[in-house]
Amino acid sequence: MADDQPKGEPTPENIRDDMQTTRAHLGAGVQALGDKAMGYAQDAADAVEGACRSTMDALHGLQHAVADGASVARHAVTDATDAVGRAFDVRHHIRQRPWLAVAVAVAAGVACGRFLARR
Repeated sequence: MADDQPKGEPTPENIRDDMQTTRAHLGAGVQALGDKAMGYAQDAADAVEGACRSTMDALHGLQHAVADGASVARHAVTDATDAVGRAFDVRHHIRQRPWLAVAVAVAAGVACGRFLARR
């Protein structure tokens, strides 16, 4: 039967063999493309995970910075309030400088006396 086929024409067995070889090459090519796509997908997933981790770390750092800033501000307000309270605490000043308090009282008494004497 091989004599019935012309020399330039492939035989059905040759065609089947060529088809099997082509399928094998195509299968390997598709597998390689799939592997490449999986690699790209994994790289992208790793990049997104790294970005998320970095963002979370930055947010935690920001949260701590805000908390520290709020604490510092709270202490500053408390200290300022205490300082203003001490500045207007007359009893505290009299206890600290009693002679100055006596001198201010005498001066106020003299000033009031002169003011009332003029009337």
